Amino acid sequence: MLKHLIKAILAGICIAIGCNVYLACDNRYVGAILFATGLMTILLFELNLYTGKVGYIINNKPDFIKVVGIILAGNIIGCICTGLCFPSELATVLCENKLQIPLGNVFCKSIMCGLLMFIAVDAYKTHKTFVPAIFCVATFILSGYEHSIADIAYFIMGRVLTLESLIFIIIVIVGNAMGGMIIPACNKLIDNNTK
Repeated sequence: MLKHLIKAILAGICIAIGCNVYLACDNRYVGAILFATGLMTILLFELNLYTGKVGYIINNKPDFIKVVGIILAGNIIGCICTGLCFPSELATVLCENKLQIPLGNVFCKSIMCGLLMFIAVDAYKTHKTFVPAIFCVATFILSGYEHSIADIAYFIMGRVLTLESLIFIIIVIVGNAMGGMIIPACNKLIDNNTK
């Protein structure tokens, strides 16, 4: 379990790096593409990212849920460590804007992000190409979809630590899980019905 935790902390750091570069870019399109550096690093070094693993709960043994919980905890630790080192007024503004979004919309946006993250990770596992990762990351950012680990990094960097932000993050964590499970659940349903 220590291996999962360490790889998850490193993945949280990578996502926080993506957040930093996105905030540093004047051009949001360039920032969205450069953000993908975080996910590409995670895929290349086989690190553990919650949004990249949670979809696989569908096809794994029940104890995999515990592994995903450890991964989430590690990602949070990585985001906290990095976010505390890089306070950002831009992140503060971004987070305050996020908290204005109705929670139902936040939930829907997080489901879509979870779906895109599963596509990116599974495509890399299957075909060993970064192309889906780059396009899926750029798509979720430019569409305003919510990524739980990135949002944690933004809230830490922006020092927006309130009950409201905690509720926001919990909703995004759940939505990302649901989105990540859509394709595996549908595939499982299809496989069960074709036997």
